[in-house]
Amino acid sequence: MRIVNAFLVGVMLVLAAACQNNSGDSATPRVSLAPGAHPYDALRGAEFEAMRHAVQRLRNKCLAGEGFPQNLELMATQPGDPFEFLRVDDGMFGP
Repeated sequence: MRIVNAFLVGVMLVLAAACQNNSGDSATPRVSLAPGAHPYDALRGAEFEAMRHAVQRLRNKCLAGEGFPQNLELMATQPGDPFEFLRVDDGMFGP
């Protein structure tokens, strides 16, 4: 588990370094989103969850090979959206 956590932290650091503004100006960097996109789409939750799911699947396949198949049998078949609870639309505020 420590290896998985270290891997994910490393990936997040690489992504953070790649997203830094290297233009030299002191203006706040702006992320451009597609029309109709939610602001949390900039967090790249789908990519993060895909990596997390792949690491978990590899670990569970290894465990299944050693005689512990229950994790692999019960895990989700597709990665989810870790920021789904942050998305807000008009329907959440009533009629």
